[in-house]
Amino acid sequence: MIMAWRVPELAGLTRQQRKIFLSLALHVLLKEKRSATLVPLVLSCVGGVIGCLLCVYQFESAGVSLGPDTFFSAILCSWVGSATGVMAGSLVGNAWVGHQLRPYLRKLL
Repeated sequence: MIMAWRVPELAGLTRQQRKIFLSLALHVLLKEKRSATLVPLVLSCVGGVIGCLLCVYQFESAGVSLGPDTFFSAILCSWVGSATGVMAGSLVGNAWVGHQLRPYLRKLL
């Protein structure tokens, strides 16, 4: 979700107007660049996989156990790592979409 109040082009508008202009700009962006919706999804997936692998590797190399046995510890580490990676990937992906929306917002305003 792109936060409309963080876009400087929309600073002088009311909350309802910002939502309208943001949805119009997003519609135009998706019409011209169909793959723009896939960027946050792909970055979330890649971030989840990388986070999962790195978290399990780091906990195993440090010898830290989060549960009663190694299997449960590995599952818990992979959940924590993938959740962190997905959040980071989606934040980067949404920031990229927000950056791509700015020229369309300038044209609409």
